Amino acid sequence: MERWQGQVLVSMTDLGGSLDILSTFRPSEALLMDLIDSPEEVKRLLGESHEAWHRLYAEIDAVLDPTNPGHSAWCRIFSNEPFYILQSDFSYMISPDMFREFVLEELDASSRKFPNCFYHLDGRGQLPHLDMVLAMEKVEGVQWVPGDGAPTQEH
Repeated sequence: MERWQGQVLVSMTDLGGSLDILSTFRPSEALLMDLIDSPEEVKRLLGESHEAWHRLYAEIDAVLDPTNPGHSAWCRIFSNEPFYILQSDFSYMISPDMFREFVLEELDASSRKFPNCFYHLDGRGQLPHLDMVLAMEKVEGVQWVPGDGAPTQEH
């Protein structure tokens, strides 16, 4: 930021989603079992992850915002106002009922903290959650990635 002084747009880093963050500390197989065996503990940790995520976003944005000519994230979408592309890649492995229970409320709360946001739908395994994502008032669009081994978006 110091070097470029607003001559280039520096994007927000990819912070992942709250459930994705938990899966970096707990192997996916174990976290999947935790959703069934310890749902209240997972929800408690999701709340902590959510708060830490937004605190970190604000700290990074405080460095970017003073001279940045706009806002962007890893997806290369430009916005005049604060923007982020929300995600929950871990959701590929869970049912719509689990998505509703463990992801949707946190995702909706995150979407309401930004003037502009999209959702990153990563792979066919997340398609069962698409209607819930599209029903969120503050999510303005979906960025679709078909996933490894699938035809590209152009197909």
